[in-house]
Amino acid sequence: MLHRISLHSIPSNAGRDVRGFIKIRTLVFLVGLLAIGGGTSWAVVTGRISLGTAKTVNYITETVKRGPLEVSITERGSLDSAANVTLVSKVEGSTTIIRIVEEGTSAKQGEVLVELDSSKWRDSETQQRIVVEQADAALKQAIEKREIQITQNESDIAAAVLKMELAILDLDQYKNGDFGKEKDDLEGKRTLAEEELKRAEESYEFSLQNAKKGYVSQTALEAARISKVQKFLAVDVARTAVNVLKKYTWTRQIKEKEANATEFEKELGRVKRKASAAMAQAEADLSAAKLTAEVEKSKLDKLRDQIAACTMRAPQDGEVVYANNSSSDRRGGSSDQAAIMEGAQVRERQNIINLPDFTRMQVNARVHESRIGFVREGLRCVVRTEANHGEDFNGIIQSVSSVPLSGNWPNRDLKEYATIIRLTDSVEKVRKLKPGLSAEVIIKVDYLPSCLQLPVQTVVTIGSKHYAFPIINGKLSQQEVTVGMTNDINIEIKGGLKEGDAIVMNPRTVASAEIGKLEDLVKAEEEKFKTEEAKTRKADVIAPMDGPSGGLKAPSPGGPGAGGQFAGGPGGPEGRGRGGPGGPGGAEGGGQGRGPRGEGGGPGAGGGPGGGGPGGAGFDPAAMFARNDQNSDGKLTGDEISGRMADRLAEIDTDGDKAISKDEFMANMAKRRAAGGGGGGGGARVAPAAGGSL
Repeated sequence: MLHRISLHSIPSNAGRDVRGFIKIRTLVFLVGLLAIGGGTSWAVVTGRISLGTAKTVNYITETVKRGPLEVSITERGSLDSAANVTLVSKVEGSTTIIRIVEEGTSAKQGEVLVELDSSKWRDSETQQRIVVEQADAALKQAIEKREIQITQNESDIAAAVLKMELAILDLDQYKNGDFGKEKDDLEGKRTLAEEELKRAEESYEFSLQNAKKGYVSQTALEAARISKVQKFLAVDVARTAVNVLKKYTWTRQIKEKEANATEFEKELGRVKRKASAAMAQAEADLSAAKLTAEVEKSKLDKLRDQIAACTMRAPQDGEVVYANNSSSDRRGGSSDQAAIMEGAQVRERQNIINLPDFTRMQVNARVHESRIGFVREGLRCVVRTEANHGEDFNGIIQSVSSVPLSGNWPNRDLKEYATIIRLTDSVEKVRKLKPGLSAEVIIKVDYLPSCLQLPVQTVVTIGSKHYAFPIINGKLSQQEVTVGMTNDINIEIKGGLKEGDAIVMNPRTVASAEIGKLEDLVKAEEEKFKTEEAKTRKADVIAPMDGPSGGLKAPSPGGPGAGGQFAGGPGGPEGRGRGGPGGPGGAEGGGQGRGPRGEGGGPGAGGGPGGGGPGGAGFDPAAMFARNDQNSDGKLTGDEISGRMADRLAEIDTDGDKAISKDEFMANMAKRRAAGGGGGGGGARVAPAAGGSL
């Protein structure tokens, strides 16, 4: 296939043409050799350069072909056992390996593989048993002391209660018994004295009358008078005794006995508090003794665990591999860890033996963030190793990390996702592999049985668009194309080209000027879009919706309308929205939108008034989700989440899997619509007007 094109627009002179001719011929020749050696169907055409005013340029081309396209991703990884168990030293500090089985030995579950020096732990265990016995004895004493204190408290409280009750009884006895009895006795003596005084007075009067008559002697009369005086004094004493009892003895006895009752009641309270304090102390001593015993027993158990940890057994069947893999610290220096062997010192948490199960193998790979959107669990893979050259192993993606791994120096910004590929071949085949082998993983992303395709280097990506450079009628042209799936070699062509078209293989070399113009145009469009978006956001702030729910974006471009290319957009579902921007000749084509569908229209600069019409159907979250879901896997991940969506990831991602499902997206949009109103729809179609078209 020969494509020789004369570029008359490029002036030349003889000397420069000769040098350029030699360079071009050499380049074309080398590329031709590469194409022939690679077995491709490139068309390499050698040409000549005339020394006149025209230059003949030769192009390397490839035709658009239809055929199957297998989309795959190739990554590097390392083999490891899917059931790898590492025996780690659990002995505190450092210890010595006394015995270890030979490396490569096939171990059975429960078999002793390593014995560490346990002498110091056994000595400590003997001493600790003595301490535990002492702690147990102290605990028993505390228990007995507590029981004694309980009975002592009961006795002291009972004695105090008895004293208080007796004091209350003495008070009641005096009030209702002793006082009445004593008062009655004194009053009886007073009455008897009064009666005797009365008889003495009568006897004295009788003696006095008889003495006057001469019947009683003077001596007998004097005796009667003295008896009268004695009886009078006896009455006075009896009366005084009654008064003293009522006025002084009663009051004193009552106060004294009431004071005794109160004092014994207080004494009971003091005894109870003392008993409570003594009981609390006994409980504290018992609790401390229990805790001490538990701590000492825990120390003993820990020592026994350390002794048990000195004997390391196989938790599963496997092949013994010493953990002597060299490691590097973060500064790049090599580790000074001693080799695993008998007599070597090992520290706590140091790996001693790896016990991999060679019948269950996996590949640990890292997928770059630019490709992670194509990778998902369940995809089939082909694994190849240098040790088994020419033999393929089959696998399946078992898991994909939801967060990237931390980048290492110097590529700290590198974002890769840990991916585990489980091998699915038979046990006999998997046994050929060993942990640590480097592996190449080919991930089968998709398979298209028939599609138009081109080599990936024929398509140039500029911004969000893709271009190819076909040869049409012997001339180089440019064509925007729609692409689909791609692998490392070919890319699917969905539109813009047809089967058999000849496409330039090296467009950035032979069409650099055209590509530069496209890049400038795309850059200008992006700047214009950013400017219009800034204006739109400002308009949203200045003129918000005044209904209960307005459009997500108040301005919305409409269809062809008055005064320009576009009429105004509709309003929100409920409120009134500003019209969208007008086309050429119209500053702003839209006025207000009302109702569920809204109405577009409004005057446009340079044209007549816009007509009214039904608005668009409104903002469609499902369509927006479909546009962002580039790999059509039903969820947004990786680069599919960007801009404002990435800022609100925590709000939208309700299940926390670092991905946005369609249900989560729709639910979030419904929530935002309920809070701030739904979006305006497409533009209204309006009637023709001056300066515009239908």
